[in-house]
This record gives sequence, C-alpha cells and structure tokens, in this order.
Amino acid sequence: MMRNLARFNFVFFLSLFTLFFLFSSSVFAFSVEHSEVTNKVAPGETAAYLLEIHNDLSKLDNFVIESDPFAALPFSDIIESIVIDDTSVQVGPNSTVKIPVFVRMLSSVVPGKTYRTSLIVRSEALSVEQEEPLVVTVVSPKDLISVETTLPERVIPGKGLTFDVKLRNTINTILDSATVIISSELFEEQRTVKIFPYQELTIPIKFDVLSSTSPGIYALDVVVFESNTLRGQSSQEFEIVKNPNIHESLEQLDGFLQDRFVVTKTNNGNYIVEERFSLPVSSLSKPFTRASVPPTEKREDSWVWVFELAPGESFNLVAVKDYRSLFVLFLVLVFAGVILYYFATRKVTISKSIFTVKEDDQGVSNLKVMLHVKNRSKRVEHVKIMDILPELVTPSKEFGTLSPDNIQRGVHGIRLTWELATLEPGEERVVSYMVHSKMRIIGKLTLPNAIVQFRKAHKLYTVYSNRVTYYSKAKG
Repeated sequence: MMRNLARFNFVFFLSLFTLFFLFSSSVFAFSVEHSEVTNKVAPGETAAYLLEIHNDLSKLDNFVIESDPFAALPFSDIIESIVIDDTSVQVGPNSTVKIPVFVRMLSSVVPGKTYRTSLIVRSEALSVEQEEPLVVTVVSPKDLISVETTLPERVIPGKGLTFDVKLRNTINTILDSATVIISSELFEEQRTVKIFPYQELTIPIKFDVLSSTSPGIYALDVVVFESNTLRGQSSQEFEIVKNPNIHESLEQLDGFLQDRFVVTKTNNGNYIVEERFSLPVSSLSKPFTRASVPPTEKREDSWVWVFELAPGESFNLVAVKDYRSLFVLFLVLVFAGVILYYFATRKVTISKSIFTVKEDDQGVSNLKVMLHVKNRSKRVEHVKIMDILPELVTPSKEFGTLSPDNIQRGVHGIRLTWELATLEPGEERVVSYMVHSKMRIIGKLTLPNAIVQFRKAHKLYTVYSNRVTYYSKAKG
C-alpha cells in the first residue's frame, strides 16, 4: 500500500510540474511594452506611442493587435479614435517589432486629468493574449507652454533693464508661429517664434526705465498665442524703487603701450545702493594690469568690482594696462640676439670651390681648386691651410698668389699645406691651384674638406670647409 501511495504522489507532482511548465512557456513566450512619443496633449490633439512586441519563441509567430471597441466614439465621450498602424504583424524568433499607435482625444474632454485605455495583443501560435495599458494626460491649451522670466523683483529707474523670458514646450508638437506678447505699464514688446517639441527657448528683453518713473508696484504679463489660441501665460509683479541717482564717469587715457582707465561713481541719491564696474581684461593683458582697488572678482575675461555707496559717497578706481615692460623685454631679447649673432660671426672661416678648366666629350682632365679664408675675429697666428687631394688627381705646378709650403704624398692621396704667420682682423686670403686627373673624369668627383688651423690666445683651433662635388657632362 505504501508503494502505491508513493507512486501516486510521484505521478501527481509530475503532472503539476508539467502543467506549470506549459503555463510558464505560454505566458512568457512573448512580451509587450510601449514607449510614449507624445502622451501629454491638449483637448482635440493626438497622443502617439510605439508598441513593442518581442517574440521569445524559436519560431515565427503572428500577433494581432486590437483596441477596446468601446474605448472610442460613439461609445466614449473621451477618446475620438484609436489608430493602430498595423493590426497584424509577423515577428521572427527572438525578434522585436514596433508598431505606431495614435490616440486622438475629443475636443470636449476635460483637461487637467489623466485617462487610460488599453490594447490587446494576441499570439496566434499560442492562442494567448496580453493587455497593454496606455495613459494619456490631457492638459489645458493655455498650459502647453511653460512661461518664466528672470525679471528682478526690484528695478532701479534711470538704467537699462535686461531680463529673459523663458518658454518651454511641454508637448511633442511643433508650434510653427507662436506670438509672444510681453507687456507692462512701462513697455510692450511682441515676438514671433517657432518652438520645437520640449524645446526651452530664451527671449532676451531689454528696455530703459526712465529716471522719472514713479516708484511703486508694476505688473509684467507674458502671453503666448498660437493659431489664435492661448498656449501659455505668466504674470508677476516688480517694484520700481526710489531713484538713487548714481553719477558715473569713465575716462580712458591711451599712451605709448599703456591704457589708463579712471572710473568715478557718485551716489547723489538718498539711500545706500550696491554698484558694480566691469573692466575687460584678456588672459594676455592680466599680468600687465594693475588697479588702485583690488577687484572683487577676477573672471576669465574681465575684472569686476562690486561695492556699496552711501549717500554722498564716491567710488574712485584707476586701472592701468602697461605693456612697456613687455616692450623692454623684447628690446633686451633683440639686443641679446644681436650680441649673440655678433660673437657667433666673429670667427675664421674657410670655403672651398672648384672650376672646370678643360673638359671634352671624353671627360674632365683639368680642374681649378680655390680656397677662400676670412678672419672675422681678432688677430690669429700660426695659420695653416691644408687641402687633401684624392689619389685620382694630382696638383700641377700652376699655383695662384700663394704656393704651398709643403706637399706630402701618401697612400691615399696628396696633402698640400700653406703656412701664414698671422691673419689680421678682416683679412682675407685666397689660395688656388690647378689639378689634373690621371684619367678623364666621367660622372661625379667629390673633393674632401679643406682645413685651416690657427692659434688664438694660446689655443689651437681647427675649422673645416665645405666639401665640393663636381659632375662631368661627359657620358661613359
């Protein structure tokens, strides 16, 4: 009997597990959700959604989407119509589709409330359906545009007043031609603007409050119309305070690489006021700017002084931008550069050049070599000019004004040496000689550096010339 009871319990729990598995498979075989494109609308406008269906099966499934038939006209006094872009869609395995859905509200619907409707999504493969609720918030047309201002509560007459009117579109609808009217007892201004969905738009307003304006409380009204319909409004009060009668004087004196600013502010009114002065100061000019009164704030592009003036009190400021120190530094650098150049060029130099004397179609046979020595420094002594000829060429007996004091023949060439007792400052010597080749030169011939050695202040110095390369016109 115990064995039969155990077998019964096993079969019972196995059946329950199978039913639970089948139920779970059917329930979680697809999922439905949505995102709001526009769910905040005015009466008579259309809310928009994107319905998302995800097929969790490993096979293709067809889904049917339906709305509540009694949720719209003629059975509803809230919703005019519910439009589903595609009421039957095929979704591949483990895939998702998005279907646009539009819910148009009746013009007579009461604003300031939230309304609900729902969609039914049915899987034909599983014969299972899910309900997806949609929420629509209906706002008053006059609340579609949020209006705020930065108008200060207290306004001093006799000065330009600047503030911003900030508009924010609270719905996903473009207002192509919205008329904004800003008005008070003191002024009125009208603008036409285009506002995109959820855009925050700032309108700067500036007007002059006459110094003769009577003190008291005034109202500022901002209204926004679109298609002759009120879309937003705001009203606030501000106070015109007593005239402090601030006298301000700014004098700018320009000199050589120097700008001087003299600022004077005097309170001719009858109560304490807070004033400010801003001086443009670039990053480059900051190190060269000085002021008689330390600034309250050093900004990136300006210095700002904020101060209070009692009746009859004056604020005096002298600010100077002085670039003369920079100019002096520039002159010092130029002078140092000239000095360095002067000393860098005060030296002994040697240059080497080569000329063709005889050349025919068979190649070059005779060349002339010239060495040019210059002394740009002080007097030098024990001067030796040395030049080396490669084994390919030999010097002839034709020399210029100076003949070599020594000719040494080695394994790899010939060295010619000229000796001079001294070279005076500014003195130049030119040494030239003829060479001929043992065979005609075809192509390129390179002669090594010449050398000049000398003593100055009991030190031995060696200077090298340039190398010279000759290219024969003959063709091999």
